[in-house]
Amino acid sequence: MVVEYYPNGTSQYRHPASLVGPNVLISGGSRYSVSEDAADNLGSYRIRCGTWRREENPEESDYQEVEIEKLIEHPEFDRNNRHNDYSIILTKTKFLYTNSILPVCLPSENQDLSFYTDCYAMGWGVKELYATELSEIMKSMRVQLVDRDTCQEELKKSKLTNFFILHKNFICGKIEEDYNSCKGDGGGPLVCRHPDSGRYVQIGIISWGVDCGHQFYPDAYSYLPPVVCWILKEIISYNQENFGSYELFGGNDLQKQNCRK
Repeated sequence: MVVEYYPNGTSQYRHPASLVGPNVLISGGSRYSVSEDAADNLGSYRIRCGTWRREENPEESDYQEVEIEKLIEHPEFDRNNRHNDYSIILTKTKFLYTNSILPVCLPSENQDLSFYTDCYAMGWGVKELYATELSEIMKSMRVQLVDRDTCQEELKKSKLTNFFILHKNFICGKIEEDYNSCKGDGGGPLVCRHPDSGRYVQIGIISWGVDCGHQFYPDAYSYLPPVVCWILKEIISYNQENFGSYELFGGNDLQKQNCRK
């Protein structure tokens, strides 16, 4: 998770992110309290990994916390409609992998969505539209993926109206829980179990929904396969030593070679 520290020593949860390498995380576009120059104002932010709780006593937990080195937003990210809602967060020091701190695999660029069935979205956001308190324990919400055509037709029936067109980099899903993704969950991961390896692969990032995951309408997730090569290019160009042989794609060496062409 991304945590903001204040001059008086207190801190506040800002949004979720997912670890994909020792010092690399991915999340959605700018969700910081600073303005559009967020990338130049990161001194008060930290990345915290290794805890399910939003507020944790450091003396009673083995979580790790490091400073942010750089924020890279997708060059075509649009704050108004959340198109290309992706960002890469690089930290100043590496996280030490433990039983509670491990990276998630990225998907193959050409993996078909129908390949995945066992999927979950995660975050510490509020549980319903008019709630004011963020979730104390990280929510793990089972998601039923929805095909693009069905998603667009269902969203047209919402307040988005019949003129709505689903952007090419969004996929959709419906939460199968008593609570939904909502304010504070944006930037969190959508992960699915790989049917062959059993590993969890992150295929999307929580982006937006109609009225906090309204039960009748799907939520929109930024789809990761179209941008995995952009992610790999950015982190290798910035940090060649850490990613020369790292298994970002769960050991899919061919995918890494294709990205480097």
